[in-house]
Amino acid sequence: LPYCGPNEVAYSFCDMLVLLKLACSDTSAQEMVGFISVGLMPLSCFFLILTSYSCIVYSILKIRSAE
Repeated sequence: LPYCGPNEVAYSFCDMLVLLKLACSDTSAQEMVGFISVGLMPLSCFFLILTSYSCIVYSILKIRSAE
């Protein structure tokens, strides 16, 4: 990203949002990539795990008892 002037980050951990605020160009594509990697990917993993556990519980409940 092109940065304007002598911009400095005040702390050692460079957060992506802070770096995007310092940029002079359009950062909408980088913001979308950040949203997808931080927001949608963990959410899809959560739903995959939830679906898996639901199938396991459903399979256990389908098993008939020995009686």
